Amino acid sequence: MEQLSELKKQKFSNMVNEINQYFYRNEVSGILLQDRPDRLPIAKEKEWEYRKNPLVGIVYSIIYAHNENDNPFMGMFAAPTSLLPGMSLSQGASLFWSLFLCAVSDEFYDNELNLVADQATAFDFTPEDVEDWITAVKYVLDNNKLSENCNLAVKGEKAKKFFGVQGI
Repeated sequence: MEQLSELKKQKFSNMVNEINQYFYRNEVSGILLQDRPDRLPIAKEKEWEYRKNPLVGIVYSIIYAHNENDNPFMGMFAAPTSLLPGMSLSQGASLFWSLFLCAVSDEFYDNELNLVADQATAFDFTPEDVEDWITAVKYVLDNNKLSENCNLAVKGEKAKKFFGVQGI
């Protein structure tokens, strides 16, 4: 991977923070620990290898900092805060960040895509739901911001509710 300037790293970090804040925009009391996204169950040694990619390192430091020492399987199949029947806020965010990591790291994509697919299946996401989540990842990586008035073109009700958009 090419070297990233400090300015690009800061811009990427700001984007990750903004996305995460948007996901939890309706949480009155802040982000509850059990509602935070779970890490994929990846061996620590592998995870640290991925973090050598500065973009992956930024995502891990911001999104998963709350559970650095937690068992990565904890809460993986739980649904603490329901947005829709069968989906919690943490599940939607977990799948988004897993797909986001696949998009910013070829190595992560090559090695962990099957695990991400297993995650989507465990969360009862349909192929259409996953397509909507991929659309959202592409949307933000194309330098668009998520907002209730954005033109994110998702189709499913689950995605419309999670991303807070009208969709298509």
